[in-house]
Amino acid sequence: MLFGSSLVVFFGSSVQIVVAVFTLPLVWLFGHGDQQKGFLGTIIVFGVISLFLILNTFIHVRERFSNPHIAHQPFKVVLSMLRHNQPWIVMSIVIFMYWLVTAIKNQTTIYYFKYTLGNEGLVPLANGFTLAALTGVLMIIRLTDHQSKKRTMLHGILIALFGQAVIAAGVYGKWLYLLFAGVFINSIGNGIIIGLVSIMIADTIRYGASMGIQAEGILASTDDFGVNFGLGIGGLITAGLFHLSGYVANHSQNAATLTMINWNYVWIPLIIYAGMYFVLRLYDEKRILDAVEK
Repeated sequence: MLFGSSLVVFFGSSVQIVVAVFTLPLVWLFGHGDQQKGFLGTIIVFGVISLFLILNTFIHVRERFSNPHIAHQPFKVVLSMLRHNQPWIVMSIVIFMYWLVTAIKNQTTIYYFKYTLGNEGLVPLANGFTLAALTGVLMIIRLTDHQSKKRTMLHGILIALFGQAVIAAGVYGKWLYLLFAGVFINSIGNGIIIGLVSIMIADTIRYGASMGIQAEGILASTDDFGVNFGLGIGGLITAGLFHLSGYVANHSQNAATLTMINWNYVWIPLIIYAGMYFVLRLYDEKRILDAVEK
């Protein structure tokens, strides 16, 4: 199961990185200087590809296991199980925080290189270093041979945190090579985190089944909900802080906006990674193992 889940995450992360690297070149290709037209064309292309993949998944995926004695429980019973499924609650918060920090960093990257460094053309290069996330995903199988999944993810968060600290040094020391090294290290940690998410959510589903309730649909939907909620709140935070600082699109920015860009690109992600680490420490992996082994 670990290998299969890692393979799914590997290809999922690959697509995410392809989108990050090729979005701006596609915007230029479709827009020829008109960003609104370029982004519209790019979104249409990505949308068509996504629709095809979703329909293909819907047609071919089949439920492989179901226990009729514990399936289709009343919603009140399922809700009670969710309240007592402590590992699932912790993982839900971690997933939200991961996508929150991802949204804030990804959205601010273009602003940092465009307004702070004055070189928007470096954005695809910076995004290219996120390919290192695939290395993190591949490391999971080896790492979990020697330690628990919780400890592996904690190490992933610490690697991402260290990479973010290196980014901070690169930003404030104005060392571009150090900034890119930080993105590289941070991406390895992110690969370990996101690679373990679906695997550990599956463990919480097994834990729920051990409590006599099969509700994999609700438990597994945490991942998708966390993605959308985290990205949405992250976008709201970035837009709100930029608005308060006096941001004006496609103009030289004032000192307050440049400071806010640095906060969004460096310090807020650093704080979220630290918070994610302490939240995950609450994850009770022993409770899952004891319940499943019974």
